[in-house]
Amino acid sequence: MLTSFFQSLPRFGRRWTPLNFTNTNFIRIPASQTVEEEIIPGYSAVRYYPTCIGEIIKERYQVVGKLGFGASSTVWLARDMDYRRYVALKVFISSASMGQQLDAELNVYKRIDAASSRHRGRPFVRSLLDSFDINGPEDKHRCLVHPPLWESMLDFLHRNPIQRLPAPILVVTLHRLFLALDYLHTECKIIHTDIKADNVMFGIDDDSVFSDFENNELENPYPRKEAPLSFAILAPL
Repeated sequence: MLTSFFQSLPRFGRRWTPLNFTNTNFIRIPASQTVEEEIIPGYSAVRYYPTCIGEIIKERYQVVGKLGFGASSTVWLARDMDYRRYVALKVFISSASMGQQLDAELNVYKRIDAASSRHRGRPFVRSLLDSFDINGPEDKHRCLVHPPLWESMLDFLHRNPIQRLPAPILVVTLHRLFLALDYLHTECKIIHTDIKADNVMFGIDDDSVFSDFENNELENPYPRKEAPLSFAILAPL
């Protein structure tokens, strides 16, 4: 208990310094070409927070690059400069657009945080490191901060020529999935209603993949879409 408490404290005197993401040597995609979240039905640009690479949010999280996108949020790799670690920053669309769903996900994590941590399934449920709201051009945006994960089971399947999980990986994955679900059901009183391959994510313990991502963005930035005043950042393939 004491160990986890001390690990949660900011590392005074060792804060990361901001990086300079000013390399303009990236491919420019015409403004007329729709990409990523723009192709989602009902897309409206004003709902999304205009996240920029290199931007520092909450005086703590520096955005490194885009990890993904969806109808209600975009997800970014960020540098937690206070704790000297990489995090996944989930930035929701405008609060007004979220309506009654604005607090739904945060409330689930609050319930998980209040439940017992002794269950064997707890390590296999994604944790929430931080949450806050930021001001956008039109409205506020809810932000959730998580440990970054690797790819989804669906992505893993697509990379496998036989489109199946090897038996040993399947056994381990199902065992941990069932433990996680049992923890949510018995300890948190939460029912997960959307179990599917792209919602099961593999963890990652080697931070070098994130530092490599960071170095690539510094030296060879990902393509960006031309916009009237700035560039929209595209997620890596």
